[in-house]
Amino acid sequence: GAMDPEFMPPLDQPSCKALYDFEPENDGELGFREGDLITLTNQIDENWYEGMLHGQSGFFPLSYVQVLVPLPQ
Repeated sequence: GAMDPEFMPPLDQPSCKALYDFEPENDGELGFREGDLITLTNQIDENWYEGMLHGQSGFFPLSYVQVLVPLPQ
């Protein structure tokens, strides 16, 4: 089920939860589905994050996610 530990990123790791489905439109973007937990790896600017999901890395808009554990400042 969704609560199985192997599906949860470690809570000390920067992460966010997808609020909406995101369909990538450009190379390098990371597609995801509502409810996905994405590991945050970098903030590109005030609108875009870089993160990892299912072993794939890419960019996604901040407005599509809720940050659970912020990136270290």
